Amino acid sequence: MREAASNQIGFKSAFEQFRALSNVQEQFGQTHAGVYRTIALMASLDDTQVKALRADLARQVAGIKRAATDVTGAQDATAATAIAAQSDKYLAQADMAIDMSSVDPNTGIAALRGADESFAALSKTLGEMVARMDAG
Repeated sequence: MREAASNQIGFKSAFEQFRALSNVQEQFGQTHAGVYRTIALMASLDDTQVKALRADLARQVAGIKRAATDVTGAQDATAATAIAAQSDKYLAQADMAIDMSSVDPNTGIAALRGADESFAALSKTLGEMVARMDAG
């Protein structure tokens, strides 16, 4: 009876971690799409709006980083470290692309190439963690 209760608690905890990491993946995708929207709308935004969007991007990525490292840190310290580094790199590249697009939207779009690569790397790391949780 105790073993069944213990197994149920373990399963529930693993499921919550799996769900949390899946939510992080979804939020990260929405954040990345938001960067593209920001650059697409750059010509119609004033400096105050751009600053607010950049600050919001930083908050979103910090939240994603915190949530992902909280979940993965208990499972895989190496993955948690990779997620933290990839999140920081993504934020720097996406923010730079937004900054560059305020001068020229085409330059901003070109600068997003690095952010796209970081997005793909972080998405892959998150996906690998979800797959490990699903398998184990």
